[in-house]
Amino acid sequence: RGNNIACVSIWENFPTAIDIPLKGKANEIALFFIGVTNAMQSYVENARFIVTYDDDSKQIISLIHPKNFDDWLVPALQTENETVYFSDYNHGIVQRIALEPKKNLNKITVEAVANEVIVGLIGISIR
Repeated sequence: RGNNIACVSIWENFPTAIDIPLKGKANEIALFFIGVTNAMQSYVENARFIVTYDDDSKQIISLIHPKNFDDWLVPALQTENETVYFSDYNHGIVQRIALEPKKNLNKITVEAVANEVIVGLIGISIR
């Protein structure tokens, strides 16, 4: 119900980062998201996912266009993640992160890094 996509960007109308609390232990987290980016942001870090454990250790996944991140409004360019198409062009991306299964999870952070980029987190699955 209500708002169901968490967006981050350096633009003023979005937060730069969002923390989503997690708890328990898991083997993997899968993040389903969309992105807005452009050619000027190619081969640089556009955004990042940060998994934080209760002991304050972190796993950081950098989203780099067109390696593992691209613009959802055009055909997929990224090659490292799963692509889920909504139409002939529009798509979302599934980023899987192998976790430290013996550590307690604390949170996942979605953070915008580059100008003119938006990341919209649509769903999280933990196993």
